[in-house]
Amino acid sequence: MTSQTKSNIVALKKNHQLGVVPILLEVVYGLVNRDCRGMGICKLNAVESKDAQRASSPCGSSLAYLEVHADGQTVSLNFLKETISPVQLEMRFAKGHFELAEPFEVPPPLAQSCGREAILLAAGAYPVSQTDQYMVVDFGK
Repeated sequence: MTSQTKSNIVALKKNHQLGVVPILLEVVYGLVNRDCRGMGICKLNAVESKDAQRASSPCGSSLAYLEVHADGQTVSLNFLKETISPVQLEMRFAKGHFELAEPFEVPPPLAQSCGREAILLAAGAYPVSQTDQYMVVDFGK
């Protein structure tokens, strides 16, 4: 784990009360039912570092930290800005919301790593906020 990755996790843990370390993921954009095309999340793959080789997908991918908030109801994806291409930034984040055209179930092993048996992200448009390092999508209550 690089020192930058460690500092990213430390920054995320400041607001994280469950004691579960946020998980670094590759988020493959698109829809499962459309062969990873469209607006949403097609796959989540756990990765070891920001340097991990990413999948080739017609809709692209970025890296993000998956985090379950202390309220136990809000799940966030904290996308590392440096891994979002200009095309993906414009298409998926510039309108101020992140669109899930269909529900997405976080793979059970990843949900369990966050202390949850299951995490289902409902279809909808979710607000996007940003920090210096992240585009943050809260899949709220």
